[in-house]
Amino acid sequence: MSGWLKVEQDLLINIERICQHIWTDKLKGGTLYQHLRHSGKKIKQYGYKDNWGQISNRISIDDRPVIVSEKTRLGSWEIDTDIGKNHQSALVTIVDRVSKFTMIKNVTSKHTDIVTEATNTAEALFG
Repeated sequence: MSGWLKVEQDLLINIERICQHIWTDKLKGGTLYQHLRHSGKKIKQYGYKDNWGQISNRISIDDRPVIVSEKTRLGSWEIDTDIGKNHQSALVTIVDRVSKFTMIKNVTSKHTDIVTEATNTAEALFG
């Protein structure tokens, strides 16, 4: 649509603005959305933040004990999962916040049981 307007009418308009207009029209009871290629089916919009990949029942980093933030005691570990290209591989990284001692374990997937097993293995070695 924006490409057609540029070529045929010499108008420059952002595709996002067109979408905003159509969905505002829909909220007001309009029918412009019915003329879209997707026929009004819900599609992911630009800037839409969903909770995909979020850990359920997670505890905020702001709720950790104050001593952890001070970085003065050994044994305060940060654990992270780094996902590879196309979600085909993953690494579990465990870093001591004071000494920066780092353990890295390659895992076959990011599923909870596999990541937990890698974490427990590291804990057993360096407890």
